[in-house]
Amino acid sequence: MTAERCESVMRTYLTEVIGNQRLNLIPSFTAEDMYDHTQQELSGPAALEAHVRFFSDNIKNLKVDVIEVLAADDFAVGIWKWSGETINAMGLNHSGEPIMPTHVASIFKFKDDMLVHYQPYLDAIHLLTQVGAETS
Repeated sequence: MTAERCESVMRTYLTEVIGNQRLNLIPSFTAEDMYDHTQQELSGPAALEAHVRFFSDNIKNLKVDVIEVLAADDFAVGIWKWSGETINAMGLNHSGEPIMPTHVASIFKFKDDMLVHYQPYLDAIHLLTQVGAETS
């Protein structure tokens, strides 16, 4: 798989699958045995669809902004943020305000032209500011 194709798949995932809820695109780039770190009981396209549904069902008026996509011949990293109104927060800070990560890095690994491994990373500094911790 070329770096250009890896980048294209990541952009499609962020803008079309998450941003425009086009879940029907998932099988076109996801291997049947794909492992998603957020899904323990599912694999393949079903795991990625469950992941996206869980995320997007929790946010009203979801908007995705792609900051940057980095890619090579077998992986892509999508750095992005989202905005919208969360329904359920991940937790509460010391003041009782909701905590929700809005800055994300999605990492895709490809094999034989298909997504085989997915892992998200949350911006720790952004989360620390939400909980009221010192970040200097």
